[in-house]
Amino acid sequence: MPLGELLQALERDADTEARAVMAAAEADVARIDAESARRCGEELARAVRAATEEQRLAADARLADAEHHRRREILEARATMLARIRTAVHEELPRLVDDVLRAKLAAAAGEFGEGTLRQTPTGVVVELADGTRIDATLDAVLERAWPRLATEAVALVDAEGS
Repeated sequence: MPLGELLQALERDADTEARAVMAAAEADVARIDAESARRCGEELARAVRAATEEQRLAADARLADAEHHRRREILEARATMLARIRTAVHEELPRLVDDVLRAKLAAAAGEFGEGTLRQTPTGVVVELADGTRIDATLDAVLERAWPRLATEAVALVDAEGS
């Protein structure tokens, strides 16, 4: 084989080998690009999920705080309302007790036996010799009935708001 033909053959082989190396390199680049894109996609999806979860948790916390604040305001308003109702009822008690009712309470209290009878603006208190104390005042009745009355007042307000 003459030298010229040998050089041409070597050149052809070198070109073929260069094309093969280039094709392999391009395939590696394509594979690396695809792997990089896949990893970037996964990282992006993971970051989006984390950010979304963080935002959801923050929104849930803000919502819970707002609900807690709303409930506290409602409870405070109810407590204020009930205090005003109780004060108004308490102020009305002396007007509700007239002399006839006081006399009947005193007579009834006398039926219990030895003891002292003390009249108040809203009724009588009997203290018997054996230590028994009978509070027949509207103040005492209000005190005992207040939990039920307060519940009824709140239910009435709630029904009006519905």
